[in-house]
Order: sequence, then structure tokens, then C-alpha cells
Amino acid sequence: VLLGDRMPRPDRGVEEKQRWFRAMMILFKLWRRLSDLKSFDESWESAFERTTFCDGALEIMANMNVENECKDAKDRYEVLRKAGKAKPLLPGGGGAATTDIESLTNAFLRDSGL
Repeated sequence: VLLGDRMPRPDRGVEEKQRWFRAMMILFKLWRRLSDLKSFDESWESAFERTTFCDGALEIMANMNVENECKDAKDRYEVLRKAGKAKPLLPGGGGAATTDIESLTNAFLRDSGL
């Protein structure tokens, strides 16, 4: 059973990584009993590694972690912004919304290298 307000993360230490393996097995492998997921003396990581998941399940797993990485980046940026050390997200340094849109257009949409 998955409990708590968030999914475990594979990039947060050994214990949380094991919880992540367990969660992925519970969510993406067909099962009725615990023994369908893993043997009694097997780790969740070992059970996960020997399981073949469909491409769709692997894609969802990857996207779940991308969301966490985006949240981490947002939090890091917020700390820098509050400390006055963050670079503007859009070229041009801020100002009116039209200036930001013009800067975005000039920086990205008219860049022949993109």
C-alpha cells in the first residue's frame, strides 16, 4: 500500500530509493499477493530490476521523476531570487509584460540557431 502525500523519489538516498522501487512495482506490475511482486528474501530493487515493464509504464516512471526535478529547480531558483542572486528568467531584466514578450521573441523565436 502506498501511504503519504507524495511519491518516493529514486534520487533521495537508499531508503527512499527502495520505497520508490516498491511503489513502481505496486503501480505497474500486475499482482494479487505480495509474492507476485517479489520473493520473501528479495529486495525491492532486485525485484524491480528483474521485471520487464512496458514502454508506457517506463515513460510514466520517467515523467514522475521529471516533475520532482522541476519542483527542485523551482525551489532552488526561489532561494536564489530571495537572496538577490537569481538571473532573470527572461532576457531583458523584467519590466512591462510587453517588454518581456518582445525580449522572448527576440531571444528565442528569431534565433536562427534554434
